[in-house]
Amino acid sequence: MNRRKCPLQVEQLEPRLALAGYQVVHNFVQSDGIGPNTLVQSGSMLYGTASSGGTGGTGNYGTIFKVGTDGTGFTVLHDFTNTSADGQNPIGSLILSGSTLYGMTSSGGSSGYGTIFEINTDGTGFSVIHSFNGGGNGGYERPLGSLIQSGSTLYGLTQLNVVNQLGDTTGTDGELFQINTGGTGFSLLYSFGNNTLAGSLVLSGSTFYGVDQNGIFHIGTGGNDFGVVYSYFGGGGLTISGSMLYVETSAGGTAGDGSIYQVGLDGTGFTVLHNFSGGSSDGGHGVGSLIQSGSILYGMTEYGGSDDDGTMFQINTDGTNFSLLYSFGIFFSSGTVPDSSLIQSGSTLYGVTENGGASGGGIIFSIATSAATVPPPWQNPTKPLDVNNDGSVDALDALTIINQLNSFGAHALTNPPVAPNVPPPYVDVNGDGFLSALDALVVINYLNTPSGNTATVRAHLLGSPVHETVRQSLEPFWASGTDSSTTTTVPEQSTRVLNQTYTAASTTAVPQQISKPATVTLPDSEFLSGQTNNHSLYETVWKSLEPFWESD
Repeated sequence: MNRRKCPLQVEQLEPRLALAGYQVVHNFVQSDGIGPNTLVQSGSMLYGTASSGGTGGTGNYGTIFKVGTDGTGFTVLHDFTNTSADGQNPIGSLILSGSTLYGMTSSGGSSGYGTIFEINTDGTGFSVIHSFNGGGNGGYERPLGSLIQSGSTLYGLTQLNVVNQLGDTTGTDGELFQINTGGTGFSLLYSFGNNTLAGSLVLSGSTFYGVDQNGIFHIGTGGNDFGVVYSYFGGGGLTISGSMLYVETSAGGTAGDGSIYQVGLDGTGFTVLHNFSGGSSDGGHGVGSLIQSGSILYGMTEYGGSDDDGTMFQINTDGTNFSLLYSFGIFFSSGTVPDSSLIQSGSTLYGVTENGGASGGGIIFSIATSAATVPPPWQNPTKPLDVNNDGSVDALDALTIINQLNSFGAHALTNPPVAPNVPPPYVDVNGDGFLSALDALVVINYLNTPSGNTATVRAHLLGSPVHETVRQSLEPFWASGTDSSTTTTVPEQSTRVLNQTYTAASTTAVPQQISKPATVTLPDSEFLSGQTNNHSLYETVWKSLEPFWESD
């Protein structure tokens, strides 16, 4: 969608709308880029792309940028130039893996059909890791939506416009592709036939879910097991939460203005939560994907609201309490026409508009929500220690975090999760916004102390090949030479780890901060010996725990 009224139009109106909590974080001008796309956050920094503008080439090919959540430090990391080694007009959201950002452009590259690129968060190391070369059979293939990452593999969608002999577009096709983060191994996994794809994929386990003209589909990460989850008109963006999908559509519904609905991953439980009707008290034509915080969904529409320039809204997951948080366009300087997804950080929502602002090039905005209704987005809202959301707390929850640490290291979590990269797993057990060894240790400590100071973790871990794998992964947490029986008393471990005792009742609330124990000594040399070389997690564990130990 593109409803840009007048690029770079400067309109002097009243001061910014005085809505409690609403702020313009950044106004885009030509050199910044024009028309920002969905943001991604790491710590106190926002990263994103602008679909046009900038100073590269003729100055209208788009940019990659960063800016602080408080609006300071805006920096253009890259100006696209539309050369064979570059691209033009970035689309979708960036994804962040460690200190590397990945994204796509809709055009440019060696064949002019778009690219996949990487760039470091400090602006160095930009490179095109793949140039799309177009499709066969008289069509042209271009990337669609945003990338999604699983391990060291990036996945995404393309759209192929098929043209007949008269030069008329007769239909649209699309394909699922994969590529390694290093740029090797590009391959097409599945062709969707004559279907119009919409939005981006979301991932649950080894299954992708997406939207086409006929409704929601599922497909395996290997391009296998394609099937229809639910047939429903209206396109839209997906949000996954546990076993439920939430969809915001741009069309359909009782008024033709789109709707919000939910349906289970297995296709059951279809429920329309809200039909958009436009007008000053509602939105129209949903954009992007919803984000969930506890029992509340947040989203935006392209139309509707006080000036018919779009809205920001909230609605409970059961369909009750729909309300508008903000109407865009009342003042041009406060942004008009949202065309992407919100992201969430604590009690603050961040988003962009493609138009409006002081110079007409769009804005980044923030709006405060009720802190009481916004739990940490990567923490399970109903049972914080249940990482894999299977209804119980066991050693597999600790293993899930350990595997994440082994693959990606300790890092700040994208906050809030941005579709398609959303929990589960809920890896932020202690709710501090970071993935670290402390999250695994909270689970381990809980398993250590269900009935006092006697450690029963090994009893939990024995009994099957899977549990043996878990036990070996957790071995660095045990002092060498400890009793290998099914129940081992390790009082030193209990005092060393977090000095916290969790009971079954306490799984509904986890302290945000863990205070340093008053009397704790450093682990003895026996505990240190041989662990670093045998398990890459140990160093991460040790560094994460350093603040909690008394100095020698």
